Amino acid sequence: MHELKVFVENLPASPPWYVTWAPIAIAVVALFLSIVSLCWSAKQHRDSSRPYVWILNWATLETIGQQQRYLDRPETFAVRVANSPAHIKQIVCEWYYMSDGQKNVFHSWHDSNMVRFPDVNAQSCYNIGEFQHRCDALDKGIVLKRDIKVEYSGLSRGKVYHYSSFSTYDRHVDAQWKVVSENAS
Repeated sequence: MHELKVFVENLPASPPWYVTWAPIAIAVVALFLSIVSLCWSAKQHRDSSRPYVWILNWATLETIGQQQRYLDRPETFAVRVANSPAHIKQIVCEWYYMSDGQKNVFHSWHDSNMVRFPDVNAQSCYNIGEFQHRCDALDKGIVLKRDIKVEYSGLSRGKVYHYSSFSTYDRHVDAQWKVVSENAS
């Protein structure tokens, strides 16, 4: 047998580089954009599914004569939760007044490891007993201050969030808590 050798001399020309590499570049860009979009979606999901906790002043609706009005209850505050259940790691509340440049603690309270669920019609309330009697013992002109700090997370015990509220109360002016500052993270 004889060997037969065949030479093909008119091979097709190789395509230009951009024809070969353009689909690869498009795929790499699409992969990058997909990863960025996934990260943004995960962040958006975390922010939209996290709990939100804040403190409200407590008031009751009372009828006086023919009028209904809200009467502030300075001895009570409410803890509200929205969006999803919250594991409240710690609440620290301190009522104090300043006298001669020194901080005098009127009352302090703390609680920890609580789970609260969001509900439009439910609030967790905390009350100081004999608040009015203790306020009457204070000198006129003393402004009571309330500092509340809340540390909480979702039920999964992931990221820890913080809320703080600072309020003042002058029973001789309007007998209502005035929120001076609120911070949340």
